[in-house]
Amino acid sequence: MAFALGIQRVINNKFTFENFVVGYQRPGDTRLDTLSAELPLRPSEYVRRNCWFGASMLSAADAARRDEAGVGRVMWGADYPHTEGTWPHSKDAMTAAVDGIPDDEARRMLGLNAAEFYGFDLDVLEPIAARIGPAPASAVG
Repeated sequence: MAFALGIQRVINNKFTFENFVVGYQRPGDTRLDTLSAELPLRPSEYVRRNCWFGASMLSAADAARRDEAGVGRVMWGADYPHTEGTWPHSKDAMTAAVDGIPDDEARRMLGLNAAEFYGFDLDVLEPIAARIGPAPASAVG
């Protein structure tokens, strides 16, 4: 409730929750919506409008639940350089996480969402990504 009140005051701000597991915190959960009598929007609407989720070590099970957070809100992460992260097997982890997910959704979760959230210039990043990889086809298809 306090979070929703704070978001109402800073309506255009964006927030990201890191080390997020899709389905664990359940961003689509509407249980708090019953407490929103004095808010113009329901708490779940504030989350959908203002929040993104850094899914460190995104699993196939997390990716399967991507609609709970919204495909456009999930951002893949490797938790590098922590040893409990996916490095040095990040490419394999990416591929396993999005196996069977439509390419456009996988690309959003693996990079485009983060690029948009942080305001990265994709034209500047493209030659770097081409040089250091992984190639989109190897991670997605």
